[in-house]
Amino acid sequence: MESLGRNCYSDGEYAYYCAPYTVSNDSLTALQEVWQTLEYKFFDGEKPQTYLYPFKALPHSETPYVALDQMHFLSPVMTNGKFVYFKGDLMEDANPNSLKEITELNEDDIERKSDYYFADNKNVYFEHLELKIKANPELYTFNSAAQSLNEYLINPQDGMVYFETVSFDKAHAPYTLLSKYSSHVYQTLFLSDDGVYFYNTKDESVERAGDNPFLNGDYEEIAPLVFFDGYQTLYIDAKEHRSTGSRGTGNQLLARSTSIYELSDDSSESWVKLGEMQSGTVWEKGGSFYYFDEYGESQLIFYTIYEIESQNLAEEMLQGDFHREDIRDLINSEKLLPAKGEMLLEARTTFRKENELFYAILIVFAGLVGAVVE
Repeated sequence: MESLGRNCYSDGEYAYYCAPYTVSNDSLTALQEVWQTLEYKFFDGEKPQTYLYPFKALPHSETPYVALDQMHFLSPVMTNGKFVYFKGDLMEDANPNSLKEITELNEDDIERKSDYYFADNKNVYFEHLELKIKANPELYTFNSAAQSLNEYLINPQDGMVYFETVSFDKAHAPYTLLSKYSSHVYQTLFLSDDGVYFYNTKDESVERAGDNPFLNGDYEEIAPLVFFDGYQTLYIDAKEHRSTGSRGTGNQLLARSTSIYELSDDSSESWVKLGEMQSGTVWEKGGSFYYFDEYGESQLIFYTIYEIESQNLAEEMLQGDFHREDIRDLINSEKLLPAKGEMLLEARTTFRKENELFYAILIVFAGLVGAVVE
C-alpha cells in the first residue's frame, strides 16, 4: 500500500481515504452503549463499537489521485484532475484549479485557513457538501472555541451566517458577530435588528435568545466581552447548570448558557483602563476598581467582571506576576467579588433533564435484574 499523502493510500489500482483518528459511532446510542458494555463485561457479549476509523474507497480512476497544491498540507482533499474529493466524498462541481480553503477569523487575529469550508471560483462547500452560496472574496469563517472549535461561515455581502450546512433565517439578516472572544462564552451570539440569535448544537437549530440590547446605544467593546456606550456597560458571561440530585445523579452537567448582563453601576463616569495583566485588565470607574478576566471558564474563573477590594490591591495586581492560581486565590478570599448585574437575556443549550440520567440507570438496572431472573 502506497501513501499518497493527506491520509490517502493506493494499492496500485484503487485509492482509499483512511482517517488518522477514531470518531464516535453515532449509530450507537448512550443507552445501547451502557447495555452492550454490561453485556461485554458480565455476559461474554461483544465489545461495543464505540469508536470507528472512517474509511472510504475513492472511485477507480485512470489518472492518479494527487493532493491539491494550493491546499494546506494536512487538508484531506484529493483530485484526479477532474473530480475533487473531501475525505473520500465527492465535492460535486468543484474546480480543482481554483478550490481553496476560506480564510478563518480567530480571537488572536492570526490568519489561518478553515479546515471545513472551501470555495472555488463559483461554489462554496462545507466539507464535501455544496452550499447555496455564490463564492466571493469577502467570505470568512469564525472558529468558535466556545463550541468545541466548530466553525461558522459568515458572508459580509448579505450578512448571512451558516453553521456547517444550516443557514440562519434570512428574514432576520443581516447578522453581526457580537464578539470574537470566547473566554466566558458557551454559545456564539449574533446580533440582528430583530434580536440576538445563536445556534443550539444540541437541538441543531438556530434560536432567538431575546431582544437586541445593543440597539439602544453606540456600544464599543472596550475589553473582551465588555461593552460601553458612554452610559451603560453590557457584558457577556457564561454558566454551567448542574444537577443537585443524589445517589450518583448529582453534579451532572444539565445545560450551558451564555448571557448578556447590564452592569449595576451608579457612576456616570467613563471607564479608565489602568493596565494589562497576563490574565486580563484592570480598570477604574467612579472610584471603584475592577478586574476584567480573560482566563475564563476553562481555568475555573467563572465571571467576566470582578470588583477589586481596594486601590492598593488593584495596583498590586498590575505590578505583580499574577497567574491563574493567584486570581483564584483572590476570588476564594473574596478580595475579588463578582460584579453585580442584571441579566438581559440568556442563550441556553440543554443536554439532559434533571432526572434523565437517573431514569437511564434505572432502566439498565431493571434490564439486568430481568436477565438474572430469567
